[in-house]
Amino acid sequence: MNQTLNNNCSNGECGPSLKWELKAGTLTISGTGKMDDWQSSDQSPWYTNKSAIKAIIIEDGVTSIGNNAFHHCSALPKINIPNSVESIGDLGFAVCNNLELVEISDNIKKIGEEAFRDCGCLANISVKRESAIYDHKASIEIPDSVNYLGKRAFKGCSRLTSIEVGKMVEKIPLWISIEHSAIKSVIISDSVASIGKEVFCDCEVLTDIHIPHSVVNIGENAFACCSNLVEVNIPDSVMSIGNWAFKACHDLVSIDIPKGLTSIGNGVFIRCSSLSFVTISKNVESIGDYAFYGCPNLKYIDIPATTPPTIERSTFSNHKTVLHVPKRSRAVYRAAPHWSDFKNIFE
Repeated sequence: MNQTLNNNCSNGECGPSLKWELKAGTLTISGTGKMDDWQSSDQSPWYTNKSAIKAIIIEDGVTSIGNNAFHHCSALPKINIPNSVESIGDLGFAVCNNLELVEISDNIKKIGEEAFRDCGCLANISVKRESAIYDHKASIEIPDSVNYLGKRAFKGCSRLTSIEVGKMVEKIPLWISIEHSAIKSVIISDSVASIGKEVFCDCEVLTDIHIPHSVVNIGENAFACCSNLVEVNIPDSVMSIGNWAFKACHDLVSIDIPKGLTSIGNGVFIRCSSLSFVTISKNVESIGDYAFYGCPNLKYIDIPATTPPTIERSTFSNHKTVLHVPKRSRAVYRAAPHWSDFKNIFE
């Protein structure tokens, strides 16, 4: 690819119809069409000068930001993505350590895998609509235009405190981990059908989550170790909850198992030390190993099923819990394997 370097200016091509120029710390991308993709950050034409890039201007007409395009541009404080850009590639802005502000349009359709990974200073993504900027401090709003959100897109963005997922996203992938301990609230749009594996795992200060009625699946460890999560309303649309999904949610007090669920997996509520009240829907046929193990404050379980769900010896560890069962079902529960370990069964 053609490239010119001198002491004051570097320039070249970065797409079939795109050019770039780096001058006095400002990288300008101009032209029309897609930007090239690079398999690693050191393949981008401006990589050798990445530490000198203090500003990036992407001119209107550019339709994509390539894979690894601005990876490791550690001096970049902000970026304005024009309305013409429809996709941000994998690792597009990864490890931009000083990136604080991203101005993004509602024309974006794709945010690639690890697009903003380890942007530890990122605290604000503002969505531009009809020339207005909607500023969400310490938060990110995924535009409604986005229909693909890559895995770990915001992993390590430790300053973010809230996330709102756009209306076109159908699946929330594995994109949040222990580095996201600052996230306090999440709003999920009613287009989302699946909450993926480990999505909100270790969000230690998460207190508020709204799961819409569109969700049918919650993945393994999805909310594990969200130690400040007090309340979760799981809608009846949910048909599967992965193993360990709410493990060690220490402040969770009560839970209603949704009507769409026929089984509760292994360790789903293990070590929920404040869990006191549980309602298990009559459609649940089996409860897995350690599902409610290590819940010392579990006081009351309401089970409307006349036939006891199948449980394991280690499903529960607190057998002093009061079980409320349907009329004329007490004897059935007293005779059922492992339910008979409970001392307080009432109709």
